Amino acid sequence: MVNWNKKIGWDKYIFSLGEIRDLIFITFIIGFLFSATHEFFTYVSPASAIHNFFIASVSFLFVLIPYILVTKYFADRYNCNAEFALWPIGSIISIILTLLTQFVFAVVGAIQITTKHTTRLGYRFVGLTNEELGKIAIAGPVVNFLLALIGFAIYPLNPGIVSVFIMMNLIFAFFNLIPIPPLNGSKVFGWSRIVWAMFISSILILIFLPDFIGTAFSILIVVIMIIIIFLLSRLLSPWTPPTEIHKF
Repeated sequence: MVNWNKKIGWDKYIFSLGEIRDLIFITFIIGFLFSATHEFFTYVSPASAIHNFFIASVSFLFVLIPYILVTKYFADRYNCNAEFALWPIGSIISIILTLLTQFVFAVVGAIQITTKHTTRLGYRFVGLTNEELGKIAIAGPVVNFLLALIGFAIYPLNPGIVSVFIMMNLIFAFFNLIPIPPLNGSKVFGWSRIVWAMFISSILILIFLPDFIGTAFSILIVVIMIIIIFLLSRLLSPWTPPTEIHKF
């Protein structure tokens, strides 16, 4: 019988067998969802369907692996563990909605942050603030956002595959930022609504606007919007009086 709690890996990047199992399932689920939508792949025959599923699954590995590694890195910085877990109900809903609407829904899993560690003397617990939880939770979506921008830059090299890679990153990041537990968005929203709004609106712009106004203008809008939100957040933040300095 398989011990799904058994840990393997190195340094900051420790995986349980259960997490590896869930990551494999998630890769196949996302591969199926993208290969089943006519926007990204064309169905010609059963052989083409298998080919599409293989291409989509392999492409998603380049989305998922950076997401997981960066999240684990930031979790380790705060002395806790991050483990990605499959969300069965969300996966079933995603499959049904994707097949019905032909738009990919990807609420298939989420990061679980564990603050309990096993030591020689028992257990050690780490307390995390909302800010620390939010920073760990947003690390993965930020990486996916940056990978999508890289995808836009290399789009001319292979428009077919790269377009799938771009949309995988954006859609995966978007659904992870939905502020509903257990998705990461609930942790980010609980930390900073401004940061949450800035990233989720930027992702939505890059998903929907490039087809209408082009990639360059869409990215320009994102940059301008981020600058405006940042400046407004600074202007509207509560004023803190300077600390009085006593001279002796």
